[in-house]
Amino acid sequence: MGATNPIVPIWWDPGLVLLAVATLLWFVVTLVSIARSRLTVPLKLVCALLALAMPIIGGIVWFASRKSLERSVSRTG
Repeated sequence: MGATNPIVPIWWDPGLVLLAVATLLWFVVTLVSIARSRLTVPLKLVCALLALAMPIIGGIVWFASRKSLERSVSRTG
C-alpha cells in the first residue's frame, strides 16, 4: 500500500515548499533593502519588525514607501 493521500493532490507538497522558499527570499531581500536604506536606526527597526510580522505585506509596504520615507528623513535630519 502506498502512503499517498487521495484527498491532497501530489503537487501540493512541492508547491508549498516553493511558496515558503519564495516568501523567505522576499523577506531576506526586504531586510537587506531596509538595512541599506538611509533611515535612522529606530525607523529601520520598526520597518524590520513590520516585515517580520507580515513578511509579504510588509515587504510590499516597504518597497512602495521606501523613497518617501528616505526623503522625509533626509529633509528632517
